[in-house]
Order: sequence, then C-alpha cells, then structure tokens
Amino acid sequence: FALATTANNIANVNTEGYVRKVTNLESQYAGKEQSGVAISGISRFIDQFLVREERVASAQKNRFEAMKGLHDQLQNLLGAPDDNVTFSGRLDRVFQDIANLAPDPNSTVRRVSAVNEMTVYGNEVGRVSRVLQDLRGEADRRIKLSLTTINTAISRINDLNPKIRGALALGEDSSGLLEQRDRAVSEISKEIDLRTFDLPGGGLGLVTDSGVVLLD
Repeated sequence: FALATTANNIANVNTEGYVRKVTNLESQYAGKEQSGVAISGISRFIDQFLVREERVASAQKNRFEAMKGLHDQLQNLLGAPDDNVTFSGRLDRVFQDIANLAPDPNSTVRRVSAVNEMTVYGNEVGRVSRVLQDLRGEADRRIKLSLTTINTAISRINDLNPKIRGALALGEDSSGLLEQRDRAVSEISKEIDLRTFDLPGGGLGLVTDSGVVLLD
C-alpha cells in the first residue's frame, strides 16, 4: 500500500491541484514484543494558510482581469479626443463646428457643416449605446456562467462532506475525497473571494469575504 501511494505521488507530480500523500505507519506489538508495523492512515501534505491565500489571490486576479477586459472594450469604443472617427473625436468636431459659427452665424456652409456633424454624432451615440448594451449582455452572460460554476461546485462539496465524515469516522482513506473537495473549492475561488471553515467531523463550510455563508 505504501508503494502504491508513492507511485501515485510520482504519477501525479504534474497534476494541477494534486497534494502529495504519505503513508503513516505505526508499530505493532505482540505482548511486549514488537511484531512489525501497520498502516495507520494516509496524510496529505498541505499548507492550509498558503491554500487560503492562493484562493483569495486567484479570485482577485480573475476579477481584475474580467474588469480590465470590459474596461478595454469600453475605452476602445470611446476612443481618444484626437481621433476623429471615435465617439470622443466626433463630439470634439461638433464643438469645433459650433464654435466656427460664432464669427459668421449666417454662413450657410458653416451651418450645414455643423448640422452634418451633429447628425453624424447622433448616429455615433446610437452606435455606442448599442455596443454598451452588448457589453452589458456579455457581463450578464459571464455572471450567469459564474453562478452556474459556483452552484455546481457547492453542490459537489455538500455531497462530499458526509462521505468524508463517514470515511474519517471509520478510519478509512479519505484523501481521494478530500482532493475532490479541494478542487471544487478551487473552482469557486476562481469566481469569488472565498473563505472556508471547518465543520464537525471533517466537513467544510464556505463563506465569502463579505460574510455571505454559501455552505454550512
């Protein structure tokens, strides 16, 4: 069994989320004489503090990447004031044409130019409005996908908790179940800031950084 654990460690050395396991041995006695060793359990080498901090960092990284992506799209949409074909540039041209009317308000050419620029700008406002609605729809779609991922993972953890408690109570190897639960927690932490807390018997509870309890 110990050799199988070592082989499993080697086989999964590059597996994301895998935690190295060690077979715990304890001495056996026949009366006062030592008669060999027996397996007392399987331990997982994991630093819970580092795991918690990694989950928080992962959630923040993904959140800022999502925000940056939407911000970049919005910035490209609005453009720079010196770019005449963008929203900001066309607004600047409208103000310039209106200012050009001041010296000669009766100039037909200048009035037509100002009206044309305002028409073009109005069309640009409509286009920007449609793109903003598309961005809003994209944000809603991402939120929906995140909620599906979170709820699925929470349900999986809720199913694993009693299995882990049962395995621990019977002295059975629960490392495989613990890995499954850790992967589910990692999936949630990629979507939101997440903290975990221990429940009696080996269960795991989930709460957000803002204090919203997800699983108890």
